[in-house]
Amino acid sequence: MPSIEIVCVGQKKPQRFRGIPFAIASEGGVIRSHHHPSRFQRDFDKLVGCIYHLGCPHFLGTGARVFEVYDLLSMRCRNQWPKLIFLEFEHMYVPSIKKIMITLLKQSPIDIVVFTSNYRFGQNKTKRNEKISLTEFWSLHQSKRLRFNELYNLTKGIR
Repeated sequence: MPSIEIVCVGQKKPQRFRGIPFAIASEGGVIRSHHHPSRFQRDFDKLVGCIYHLGCPHFLGTGARVFEVYDLLSMRCRNQWPKLIFLEFEHMYVPSIKKIMITLLKQSPIDIVVFTSNYRFGQNKTKRNEKISLTEFWSLHQSKRLRFNELYNLTKGIR
């Protein structure tokens, strides 16, 4: 199942998000992916900060530590099953995901948030993108050019 993990680079203590309509787990210290095998653990090993694991709404309040995000995806995205190509969130979850990412960018002392999507049955190639602004990220999302199995370095500034 697909997973989304976000790292707030340089953050000392995880932010607790309230009122989010889906599950989110956070950890500080050693940055470890909950997706096994992880395409991005080697990248995470080079970072210091806090990691956030997004999860489906049915994980809320369960104490689950391993999440998947299938229910957070739009129907257009899910209809690509089993070979998910573009990543698109369900419209109702976009404001909360934007809130999380804006908050984390503000809390990163170096203004960098790393967004990763991991899907075993997606494209085989793992891609790491240069820095892009949060605006560019959402533009990719809107135009269905945001991809699974890619790492995005997000920053406040414009490229």
